[in-house]
Amino acid sequence: MPAHDANDHRADEAIRHALDGTAMLFVGSGVGFLASTSTGDALPSGKGLANDLHTAVGIELGRHNLQRISQYAVSKLGTDGVLRILRERLKVAKVDLRLQEIYRASWQRIYTTNYDDAIEFSRRGNGLVSSFTLDDDPTSAPSSAIVHLNGFIDSIKPNSFDSDAVLTDISYSINEFRDSDWARQFLIDVRTSRSIVFLGYSMADLDIVRLLLADPDISQKTIIYVSPDTDEVDLETLRTYGQVRVGGFDDLYSRYTEQMASYVPVKSAVFTELRRIEVKDFASAGSAAEAVYRQLVYGKVAEREHLLSEQPLPNVAYIGDRIQVTMALEALDRGAGRDLFIHGELAAGKSCACLLAAKHFLKNDYEVYIASHGPHLASDLERLSARDAFVCVVFDGYGSFIDEIKSFSGRRRPTHKMVLSERTIAHELIAGVIERSSGFGPAVECYLGKIEEPDLRNFSELINFAGLWSERSGLSAAGKSSFIRNELRGSLYLSLLEVIKSERVQQEIRRLLTPLTFDRKALLVFVSAFIVNSLGFRFQINDWQTFYKIDSIRRLTRNYSEQFANFMSVSGDELTPRSGLLSSHILKNFADDADIVFCLHALYEASAKGEEYDPYLADLRVELMRYGAIEPMLSDRNKHSMVVDYYNRIRSVKDTVNNSDYWLQLGIASTSHDDLENAQIAFDNAYSREKRKKNPQLKRIDNYYSRFEMKKAVAETDSKKAFGIFYDANLRLTKQIFADNNRHYPFKTSREFVGVAARHFDKWDPDQQAQFLDMMRDVRRRAIRYRDDKGDTIPDVSFLIKETAALLARLGLEN
Repeated sequence: MPAHDANDHRADEAIRHALDGTAMLFVGSGVGFLASTSTGDALPSGKGLANDLHTAVGIELGRHNLQRISQYAVSKLGTDGVLRILRERLKVAKVDLRLQEIYRASWQRIYTTNYDDAIEFSRRGNGLVSSFTLDDDPTSAPSSAIVHLNGFIDSIKPNSFDSDAVLTDISYSINEFRDSDWARQFLIDVRTSRSIVFLGYSMADLDIVRLLLADPDISQKTIIYVSPDTDEVDLETLRTYGQVRVGGFDDLYSRYTEQMASYVPVKSAVFTELRRIEVKDFASAGSAAEAVYRQLVYGKVAEREHLLSEQPLPNVAYIGDRIQVTMALEALDRGAGRDLFIHGELAAGKSCACLLAAKHFLKNDYEVYIASHGPHLASDLERLSARDAFVCVVFDGYGSFIDEIKSFSGRRRPTHKMVLSERTIAHELIAGVIERSSGFGPAVECYLGKIEEPDLRNFSELINFAGLWSERSGLSAAGKSSFIRNELRGSLYLSLLEVIKSERVQQEIRRLLTPLTFDRKALLVFVSAFIVNSLGFRFQINDWQTFYKIDSIRRLTRNYSEQFANFMSVSGDELTPRSGLLSSHILKNFADDADIVFCLHALYEASAKGEEYDPYLADLRVELMRYGAIEPMLSDRNKHSMVVDYYNRIRSVKDTVNNSDYWLQLGIASTSHDDLENAQIAFDNAYSREKRKKNPQLKRIDNYYSRFEMKKAVAETDSKKAFGIFYDANLRLTKQIFADNNRHYPFKTSREFVGVAARHFDKWDPDQQAQFLDMMRDVRRRAIRYRDDKGDTIPDVSFLIKETAALLARLGLEN
């Protein structure tokens, strides 16, 4: 087939995507000749508008760019005078009927650098008019919204002229766009659109093209329409960014009419990244014993059996009840909230809890969907949000779905609910972001702590049924439950760890991992997959090939089919380990620390390189920087030096050295390993870099620095000096505890009261002792109030209450 035929086919395909609502349109000033004002004048280009302002203030044409002349015009004519000129030149009275047809197509989104209202004028009466600027919340923008990147004539007000009318040159507007909330939304739109069409663009706008097409893969789905008089040099440059059509608007409209003549609308709402959970009976893949074993060891949850209420033994469920989930769901049923947060530590049973909630909603006639990662999730959720039905969407590991959740919560129907699960450490950091989203909540919070008494027997019987109690298999049923309750402190994590540490499972893991030690590429893929799984992320097969430039992940799945079958879940194009606990265990006990650091560094480099065009990679980079995320992966043999080695490696990646959070994490790591000298250096760097920002956020640094100062006070040999350090740290914490949006970070740090008292209390003078006790009673009262108000059983809050009571009792001051 000749090349031009293939190009025509691609252009026609883009039109069909636009008609389907899965293509994005980007409009520049080159289409201004197709619209006119009430005086019959065509809409001006940026240069034309600048000339109008030059004339209005009596300055020779062409002397200044638009930004400078507009600022001068405001000083001479006032905002009312300039605004009058803008309305005369940018308010549309007529639009070519052909262009109106293009604008009225069901574009997924229309982005424009134009100030005029030609798109809005064209859409009036079609129910498609929804305009936004960079000052608006992107999560509230519906499908087919119009986004004005440089400002919009209908949004400009005299009292906020400077911020509303971004009369700028191109480079300035791009910087504004990069720093806005819309930049991330735009990247999501770029990834989820099946086609991207540029109309009315020229070489003058090339900086925008570079920004939008930072991902080289995007060029494969990009069509750029330019005027027939564009010279060959410009054409050759533009071809770097996509297929260039030199027919301009006439070519686009011709193809549009041809495709409209034969277009058949898409009627079915088939979701790609939303899997509907339904109670369906289908053939089981194996025996009940195998299903329980794979669930306990490899994390392959027995979803089918759970939804059908099947039982491996009488009165034993595949997924045991959790009283915490039952109580949270009852609260939702009573109207105490709309959405449900489920959080807990690693292997606390969060995924199973999501299925318990899903089954509850299914019984109440809800449609239940589980979200998975992929380029079409945002568009799936956008379509689902308009569905007039009782709907529940489950986001398991919600930290990697933040953008999609915010967007969905602002658009969904009142009958739609969400279940969001995450590890507690991540939940503490990001829950506030979700809670502040438009349309979210109120939320009921479910903390999966220990296995409570009513649920112990079921878990004990599942382990027994799988034959994994090892030397404790001879205990009675009550004895096994007692072992979980007392010896394992009711912890599901420790219970499953006992399962994994059993000789049978250890031998199986060792047998499966041994072949990988002779194939470094395969080893790196598995180690990286275990790392990413431990962090709660999921990636597509193509992403893994990008990380390590491996010829074919598919080849690895063939050569190591048993390893993939046990460790990994390959669903469509997504590849991920099944069990976070097993991933962490393998990293800590089977993988070499040097290999882990190598893979961490490689993943960090890849995510830093790709974050400009992939928000998911940006999230991964942030997580790979966090000490609390990487520390559990490393063995205890030489952990501090390996952590420092890793942080030293990533410092040279991109602009990491100037990232305040990088230095904060290094400070946290050094504090955790009692390297207080280097911790001080790291915190100083974190503060200095954060304070350079226009809107510095010091709260989080303050919290961890206070914890550092508490440790510093304990280590200080001079008790008088130690009191001063402690006093400053506590003052900073108290300010945080007063904050309405605080969750419980300060209470974690306040646990250090006990260590400070043990080291210095007897050496302080009576006044210092009295101040210390007042401060401790105050933070204790606040912790009790926090617990009572929130209904929380967060370990750090509970621990603080318990330990301060014990300390006061030891000092003989309170019972």
